[in-house]
Amino acid sequence: MSSGYRSTAQGENSPIESHELGFDDTLLMSITLHPPSRPKLLLLSCLSSTFFLLFVLLPVVIPDERTQIDFPRFGLNDLLRTLDPFINFPILYLLFTSARPAPSKTLMTLFALSSVLFIFGSTAHTMSALLKHSIEQIRVAEGASKIPAVEEAYGYTRNVWEHIVSHYMYAAGIFFASVLIVIVHFRASYPPVSILRGWMLAYSGILSGILYALVSTQLPYAPLIGIAVFASVTATLVFFLWKEGDFGIGRCATRPIPQIYALSTTLALILTIVWTAIKGIKGRNLD
Repeated sequence: MSSGYRSTAQGENSPIESHELGFDDTLLMSITLHPPSRPKLLLLSCLSSTFFLLFVLLPVVIPDERTQIDFPRFGLNDLLRTLDPFINFPILYLLFTSARPAPSKTLMTLFALSSVLFIFGSTAHTMSALLKHSIEQIRVAEGASKIPAVEEAYGYTRNVWEHIVSHYMYAAGIFFASVLIVIVHFRASYPPVSILRGWMLAYSGILSGILYALVSTQLPYAPLIGIAVFASVTATLVFFLWKEGDFGIGRCATRPIPQIYALSTTLALILTIVWTAIKGIKGRNLD
């Protein structure tokens, strides 16, 4: 019994048998599966990787003291951190819901939970950074840095909330959302394209790989965790792509979303290993 359609090189749709998908017919709500547009998937993925990387890098490289707005200790980098979930989450949501067939209620619930992790982590990071700014103003006052309560408040805000709790929740939210996005898009199969036409896939995968490596090396004690996660995810994706016959440059963009994540986790694994070999396993230093 046919359970869907696969796009052919001539632009036609040919039947996909249910056993090819690894699902029993009785589990499918609809017998017709139309894959989402490949250009749409690649565009959303490129936008997601670009904005995530920008919102991670820009607040770090923009100097605090030169970008203050007319609010106490509120600068351009704080504004970018505030805007992060308002821009990045809708793109993730569109990427997740563009899958065909539509994600099940279970997967939607899991995606909602991952979104809570991501949004709460982002918000906690922004608020703890703003609170840290105020405490810093007290610390720089003459003699104030010798007050134990001030130092304890600064260390608790900076180390526990800004650099550990919020960062790990933010990273966990992105990771679980990414896993779910791969799951819902894995069934969409397309004809291969020229590697020259697959530049969007390479662009998104490379930027995402750099982003993952930056996150894993800057979280406290996270490089080893990052290496373990990237190695396991890469091995899993490569195995399933190979099993489906969609592994290798010659099969570029046949399963764009899994292939993008396979490229990104491979690059992140390499960068994290190199960084760890040079800098060690502790990641960000805490006061």
